[in-house]
Amino acid sequence: MFVGRERELQILSDLLEKDRATLVTLQGRRRIGKSALVHHLCSSHFKKTKVQIYEFIGLAPRKGIGKSAQLANFSKTLSGYLKVDSVKLADWKQALHKLNDLATKSKTVIFLDEISWMAIGEPDFAGLIKEAWDSSLSKNSNVCLILCGSVSSWIQENILNATGFVGRISRALKLTELSLRDSALLLKSGNRRIGAEDIAKCLAITGGVPRYLEEVRISSSVEQAISELALTPEGPFFDEFDRIFSDIFGRARTTYKDIITAIGEKRCTLEELAKKLKIESNGSLVKQVNNLCEAYFLRRDYTWSLSDTTPSKLSTLAVSDNFIRFYVKYVLNKRSRLRNLPLDHNKTDHNLPWQQIFGLQLENTVVNHINEILPLLKIDPNEVLQIGPYFHNQTRNSKGVQIDCLVQCKYKVLHIIECKSGSYIGPEVIPEISEKLDYFKGYSTRAHLIYTGRLSQAVADSEIIDKKIEFESLL
Repeated sequence: MFVGRERELQILSDLLEKDRATLVTLQGRRRIGKSALVHHLCSSHFKKTKVQIYEFIGLAPRKGIGKSAQLANFSKTLSGYLKVDSVKLADWKQALHKLNDLATKSKTVIFLDEISWMAIGEPDFAGLIKEAWDSSLSKNSNVCLILCGSVSSWIQENILNATGFVGRISRALKLTELSLRDSALLLKSGNRRIGAEDIAKCLAITGGVPRYLEEVRISSSVEQAISELALTPEGPFFDEFDRIFSDIFGRARTTYKDIITAIGEKRCTLEELAKKLKIESNGSLVKQVNNLCEAYFLRRDYTWSLSDTTPSKLSTLAVSDNFIRFYVKYVLNKRSRLRNLPLDHNKTDHNLPWQQIFGLQLENTVVNHINEILPLLKIDPNEVLQIGPYFHNQTRNSKGVQIDCLVQCKYKVLHIIECKSGSYIGPEVIPEISEKLDYFKGYSTRAHLIYTGRLSQAVADSEIIDKKIEFESLL
């Protein structure tokens, strides 16, 4: 079942309606639904005229896969589309120019998927694409060329930031997680009797990643379903962590996994990360961190000056992907034991401590989906000046403060959003929030609480908290 992506589908549909060739880049993490989006566009969504799609997929990096293997795979796919026994290709220049043979008198999508894999062994692959585009493909008004990949940093560096492609890119799309409501809808499509509480539990682990949501099938309980997916050696999520980094980063996968595991569940600065890794905080580490941010596995949050809303040089790094956070915390160090001693699925409840999981994931989920929450808080996006996690270190003259998510609006209005989870949210939350409100002298402040669990009567009745939103109600 295909769910959501209305905005992206509309953008692509509008491009297909244009009477000229279009060039699109499509980025996003593995499993986020990039290929599904393009296929849905061509098969179901765009109905004004027939759209032919020709898809070429790069081979995943592994031993023995180089330029010749990638070129041979491309040739085999092309031969099938052209309905000939074999297309002999001397090099990538010839191969990419042959794409023009696929262009017809009707709308045609040429879809180069996992383009960074395809480029293995060819240092000027992007330049050859530009040459093929300029000399032939761009001259056919029915062509839509889509360059897609999970290694977003490759597309960013070689296509979007390259001077040769200036003025040639029609749209640069980045797929992120599905919205909370679309994620819930996708879960319901495979689990018709699933309730809001169980949906919240699933999202705490899968995030809004479509491929993960599609795997969830609840026959007995959420605990059993997640255990079968992530905590048993034969489960599709059990080795997912290794597969993700192997596919995306190839030989450098160990370095990237080390960065993720070093950050873990607690945000840290770049300098703190370098100290954990016992390496220098240099340009190489910065580039690796940027690559992980481009792939949506990390998020770099900059604090800012309230007086003029300019970003500070101070920033912290956090793992932004719910599945990766869950895996590092609850699976990674247990894999050897789990391989040798599979779980008894009749006794799974104690293996998934939901209170701890929500404590780990709730703030992350809220920050990732803050744009969906703003309307519930009656915040006009046009009034927003800055938004995100906010922190200020303690100095001799002022206390420090940490806000899960701060929304700074025009006219000196601040919205403080705090996330709390647990079976019971006690009255100690009130002075904690009150102290944060008092920190921002000279501003008009509002406090909002997003929570899972049961509110104490004192919290439920508290007037210092303007909005109290149960997370499950967002689903």
